[in-house]
Amino acid sequence: MKMILLVWMLCLASGMSVAKDSSNCEAAKQVAEQYIALDLLGEGTRANEKRDKLIDYRGRDAPGWDSFVLTNESRIESCKDSGKSADIVVAHKVHGTVYPAESVAISQVLSKPLRVDFTELRLNKTAQGWKIDSTSVYVPHVGVAAAKKIFK
Repeated sequence: MKMILLVWMLCLASGMSVAKDSSNCEAAKQVAEQYIALDLLGEGTRANEKRDKLIDYRGRDAPGWDSFVLTNESRIESCKDSGKSADIVVAHKVHGTVYPAESVAISQVLSKPLRVDFTELRLNKTAQGWKIDSTSVYVPHVGVAAAKKIFK
């Protein structure tokens, strides 16, 4: 009887842990999805208050970029919860890198075949909620429509 009770308690404890992990990932994913949506609109190519509210810079400067990745789609692939942090893998369907200063035409990059790239965002649980660790912020991944509009 004691063995059955011990097994039941272990199952219950592991079930609670899974539920906790799941809810942490769900909360962290919401922040990551906002970041991805703004990124696809080209907001990562310039200063943006909405985007910066999602990132914890901890006294570091916001990164500056001289290029961006032309992207068809970005989506969350997976999330791994570590209690006070979560690692989110983002899958991007990309055409290639655009360097606006070098006048590389978007049409040239669009002619390249699509490939899938993966990036990882680390999010930390802070007093203000889930924030993206600035050290994991990646080169902007701009959607095709936004890139054509911004970089005519």
